[in-house]
Amino acid sequence: MQEDNVAAHLESCSSPVAAEANVSPEKKRKVNKTSYENHSWITKTTDGYVCSVCQEFGIKGLHEKGKSKGTWVTTPLSLGQSRKLSDNASKHANSAAHQAAVAASQLMRGPGPLRQLVRASNEADVRDSHATKTLFRSAYLMFASEIAHTTHWRELVSTVAASDSSGRLTKFLTGCPANAHHLSSSAVTSILEAFGQAIESEMRERLASVTEFAVMADESTDKSHVEKLSICVWYLTGTKVVETFLGCWSITSTKAGAVHQAIVDNLAKFGLSEEQLVAASFDGAANMSGERGGVQALLKKAAPSLIFVHCRRNLLQLALVRVSNAIPEMKQVLMQLTPYIHCFLTVLFG
Repeated sequence: MQEDNVAAHLESCSSPVAAEANVSPEKKRKVNKTSYENHSWITKTTDGYVCSVCQEFGIKGLHEKGKSKGTWVTTPLSLGQSRKLSDNASKHANSAAHQAAVAASQLMRGPGPLRQLVRASNEADVRDSHATKTLFRSAYLMFASEIAHTTHWRELVSTVAASDSSGRLTKFLTGCPANAHHLSSSAVTSILEAFGQAIESEMRERLASVTEFAVMADESTDKSHVEKLSICVWYLTGTKVVETFLGCWSITSTKAGAVHQAIVDNLAKFGLSEEQLVAASFDGAANMSGERGGVQALLKKAAPSLIFVHCRRNLLQLALVRVSNAIPEMKQVLMQLTPYIHCFLTVLFG
């Protein structure tokens, strides 16, 4: 009889795990369900429990104050606190930060002028985003087609707006202040510069893994009598040779030292160094191809194994000029073919 009493006593004083095992599933579900019913804002994630109201409508910085340190918002309540979920949720519900978030949610979700203002603001954001995308696409069309953007920008945008059946662009342009409609020549120039910066950023990422490359450069004078330097690079991607045009920059002098320094500085913008050069190609001008004082010689100081090649495109141009000068009929044929060749290349390469 005494042994039976001892066994019963031991059974009643079993471990918490055993005691939890004896709790009926219905009771467990009732406790969990009660927590969610009393606090509908509880959301369970893989990291723990969070407050959906505070995450969406909470006042920035308010939850980090006090003892909570961002619990329920930036820091989920640990899943290990499930047994005390109801108590922790009640404490959070009574906090000033949560009550402020609830008040904000009621203002935002309920009918009234604030909700109308928020809705109007969201609609304006969508309209402005659509208009901005349309303006950028129109600008890209001008740049790719080599249309003078400073003189034809306003006409192009007006045509696009008239062709837009949704009327969003027209509403955007007519509703904007005079200094924010992006129709000025300075605005489209800024868009062009933004495209350039995006392209440069993409090229820097692509060239980051290049360890060896070849360079081709040429200097010339533009229509405004400003000296310009153009730079191209070639490199290998697997077994494929990739040609990339880096850009065209103004230079103050055509002397070999100034041109060399401009090449080095602009290569550095893309993470490339003259020590990585394996080959170079220029025209036959002494300042570029000179073996003693030209850009070729200056580059070889940093890359002694560099191979120099007279630019084959330049040789072809010189041959065509000499032939056309010697044979008038050939000059006429080339003049007739030039616009067709330009059109073909535009269609083929964009």
